Amino acid sequence: PQLLVPDNTKTAVIKACLYDPQVNRTYGEMAAHYDVAILPARPRRPRDKAKVKKAVLIVERWLLGRLRRRLFYSLAEVNAGIAELMTHLNEERPIRRLPLPVAKASPTTGSILALDLGTTTGWALSPPGGPIASGTVSFRPSRYDGGGMRYLRFRNWLNQLVQGGDVIQAVYFEEVRRHVGTDAAHIYGGFLACLSAWCEEHGLAYQGVPVGTIKRFATGKGNADKAAVIAALRERGFSPTDDNEADAIAILLWAKATAGGVR
Repeated sequence: PQLLVPDNTKTAVIKACLYDPQVNRTYGEMAAHYDVAILPARPRRPRDKAKVKKAVLIVERWLLGRLRRRLFYSLAEVNAGIAELMTHLNEERPIRRLPLPVAKASPTTGSILALDLGTTTGWALSPPGGPIASGTVSFRPSRYDGGGMRYLRFRNWLNQLVQGGDVIQAVYFEEVRRHVGTDAAHIYGGFLACLSAWCEEHGLAYQGVPVGTIKRFATGKGNADKAAVIAALRERGFSPTDDNEADAIAILLWAKATAGGVR
């Protein structure tokens, strides 16, 4: 597996957070050894482990359906009846294997996508065994377009990445907490909502990377300016056209070097 979603157990998880989780050191070393990322489920957030919750609901309904016409006269009889059905479910009942999409059937061969979200979005893509591709794409609406056109174009661009043959394994994006103005905050929130929904629909892992983490990884300083990030990446052999592409490349390099923040 490329991503582990454990429950919020204190033996493994110090702090469960969607963007910056803290895990036990030994648990983190195990994940680093097997080259997997860890994203613990947060307390009282069932959607963080939706697949598990759904499976539990299916098994619960199946048990109730099978036991609905039986009479029990003690708790021990109920437990024995459940144990009998669970043995049948786990050891005897055949599993119906459903056809899976390519993105879920072969996650180990997927690419990593890094994004600097905005009207001019910087992107960087790292296919397995291939060179890093990067660039920028503009979603600026024309004077005759509605405000939602930029998000529609962004979603269509994401779909083209999948339709073009790229099997994306995980998506990392710049997590911005402070914005220049209200309009910038609203635009960023719209892009983030579109990206989150798109990743959920395609079953992709996605993670935000704080601005300071990106700058510190690229330049060694968490408060470095845009010019310093561009210069640092050019020293590494890249040729970003602007700060948007530079940030996307830095996010991608950080994700590959730290296995999504595990190392």
